[in-house]
Amino acid sequence: MISFNDFHKQQQQVKESISSIESIFQKVTLDQEGKAYRLRATTKQGTEIDILTDLENLLTPTFLMNLQRQAVV
Repeated sequence: MISFNDFHKQQQQVKESISSIESIFQKVTLDQEGKAYRLRATTKQGTEIDILTDLENLLTPTFLMNLQRQAVV
């Protein structure tokens, strides 16, 4: 069971992560699918990216760096 404070902290981290992702891509959607998250993004060049990931991975700096690399390809 997750505490309310932990839940709120995770929710804030997800918002910050999505804000970072939105600054890179033209369009971003994030949908929860069970315990996983589906991130769909469109690069400024029109390339679509579809990633299924978990919350822990979504919040890592490495995940964001990999998305940045995909955005410029």
